[in-house]
Amino acid sequence: QIEIYKCLLNANNITANLLSEHLNQPQEIAREVISRLLKSNCILPKGQHYIKVPAFNNFLKKKVIN
Repeated sequence: QIEIYKCLLNANNITANLLSEHLNQPQEIAREVISRLLKSNCILPKGQHYIKVPAFNNFLKKKVIN
């Protein structure tokens, strides 16, 4: 779990491909994760990818540090 937090924290742009690779799951699962992050206002759409909101970055930093 900590690895996905690190992955998200270090990623400038989040895509389904990125999540699929790091979660080792099919694209459908990655798209579901993106959907949940969007509904939770953790990320915002920007073209073909998504960007993290500052509050989500802070959340990730706390998870990685602890």
